[in-house]
Amino acid sequence: MSLQLTSRVVRGGNHSFAIDSAGNASAENITDVDVRGIDCSYSMQLELGPLAFLRIGLMYQDVRASARATTAYVADNLRTQGILETRWVLPFDIRAAYIARAVERVTKPTVYVVHDIRLMRSFGSVTITAEATNLTDQRFIETGWVVVPPRWARLGAAVTL
Repeated sequence: MSLQLTSRVVRGGNHSFAIDSAGNASAENITDVDVRGIDCSYSMQLELGPLAFLRIGLMYQDVRASARATTAYVADNLRTQGILETRWVLPFDIRAAYIARAVERVTKPTVYVVHDIRLMRSFGSVTITAEATNLTDQRFIETGWVVVPPRWARLGAAVTL
């Protein structure tokens, strides 16, 4: 089990503007961004039939700037994330992984659940992988103001020399 408490101050040269009651804009430098939070997870190797691994995690962040203006850096941060990860050994030596992430961002305080699955099978030095991401086709803004991609899948092969 790992438990980690975090607190940090980020210094940077972000610039924004504050507007007073008369409508006058003045530059307001944001010199401090304070990020406080908790990141904890519990993981264990299992031998419960095909279930081989379990991880449960929770992360919470509180992000505040020293200035009155809200910047993209502050608004863009993750607020809360919960993770459930399982790994399985299926018949025919197929390895599987399932991850569910419950995500809440500062930009929109709504919880979204994203489900991912991966199947892998090795044949000597070749490993075939099939992945499906965002199975329930959730739509929300991820970090960097980027929309999470819709449901998608990948198929690949890796060769070990």
